[in-house]
Amino acid sequence: MTLTTADIETETNLGHFIMEYIKQFKESPEINGEIETRFARGQTIDPTLTKPEVEESFFNRSGDTVKEAFWRFYKEHPFEKHEEELSFEFKIKLERYYQQIRKITIAQRMMAYSGDQAKLQEDDIQRSIAHSEAAEQLVKEGISPNITLARLIVHFIAIVDGLDSPDPDRDEKRRDAIKAGF
Repeated sequence: MTLTTADIETETNLGHFIMEYIKQFKESPEINGEIETRFARGQTIDPTLTKPEVEESFFNRSGDTVKEAFWRFYKEHPFEKHEEELSFEFKIKLERYYQQIRKITIAQRMMAYSGDQAKLQEDDIQRSIAHSEAAEQLVKEGISPNITLARLIVHFIAIVDGLDSPDPDRDEKRRDAIKAGF
């Protein structure tokens, strides 16, 4: 197979908008302030601590804090989907996620889960797995630096495609519901 110039350009542009969106988030005043605060606090404990170490720790170990900040960023800077920048592999995994969303939505409309919370829970687990697989593809391709941001990007794409709605409180509600056993 011979690559044409268009193929090469497309390959190098995979995820460009998503990476730029994440970069803008990471450089936002809220995130910069959070990193600076954590860096200053960390320096009092260990003066050899570097800012890149603080950033890595913040983005890889501060899940809910990062999620909430990314949702606030999203509200001020709506996400745009650029289909041409998404890999074939990602699109397949995204479609699997969409199939799970549609399955649950249809079943809920038909009241198919009435009295069968175990089936709802199983379908929701499958939806979550598909969501994670799509997000993991973004990380694998180097488009997202971590799974937390990648999962939110997948969510933002689903919102753009009309299969989901922006509800940053839903994650917390879901976790509470799962802990309570529905």
